[in-house]
Amino acid sequence: MYLMMTVVNPGFARVETQAVTDDSLQVYFDKIYRMADDRQKMEINRQLVSVLQQALAEDTALTRTFGDVRNMGSLVAPDSSFRILQWNIPLNDGTHYYQSLIQKKTGILPADIVLLSGRSGPLNQAGNGMLTHDRWYGCLYYDMITVQTDSVPYYVLLGTDMHDLFSSRKIIDVLWFDRQGNPVFGLPVFVENETPVCRMIFEYTAQATMTIRYHPERQMIIFDHLSPPDPSLTGQYRFYGPDFSYDGLMLREGKWYLTEDVDVRNR
Repeated sequence: MYLMMTVVNPGFARVETQAVTDDSLQVYFDKIYRMADDRQKMEINRQLVSVLQQALAEDTALTRTFGDVRNMGSLVAPDSSFRILQWNIPLNDGTHYYQSLIQKKTGILPADIVLLSGRSGPLNQAGNGMLTHDRWYGCLYYDMITVQTDSVPYYVLLGTDMHDLFSSRKIIDVLWFDRQGNPVFGLPVFVENETPVCRMIFEYTAQATMTIRYHPERQMIIFDHLSPPDPSLTGQYRFYGPDFSYDGLMLREGKWYLTEDVDVRNR
């Protein structure tokens, strides 16, 4: 499947059209991953975003899947009202640059396509507040959960961040839309020790794998409990890893309450 992009040749009055195919988008990704210089990667990525935005502007019904673009993921909201197109760019210092676009199904205005760009940083800079799209905490999302409330319907996002050479991170965040339709990240709906927080970020050694999954039959997000291999390493999260116990977040009346030592055996 393809869409058309318009190219104007300044030397002629004739307007040419070129197809924005999945293959043509993949060419940009192939160039990015072949490049050694980070600045060149960012320049090609800028061109890729521009071409992709043109393609999305022609696909307001969100019918195109981009299934043949190998390096770009698509996460569709459970209610099909929007989707997140996303990818990451490895950088020379071992960190990653994350690029996403939120495309809403309603309308055809440019505001219905929102660009997200970001890199993860120190945990204390991630903040516990609500973030606008230009302060987005960069990561890749792999699951989305819709929560209907009387005040603000919201979406829980489960994400992963290949932070650097030493540690990785998993993120449980919230996406909601304000009255103007703008995306906002974070909402104080995660409750630990009676204290509500806007998001949860887990950091652990890059040599390990942490699992976070939503179990709809239990209305619970269940995840590996992380701990250091030795008490002397407490607080040094790049050494943390799963310890074969599990914690969870139980949904009750629109909020998620931390539950420790969850039994994950089949019921």
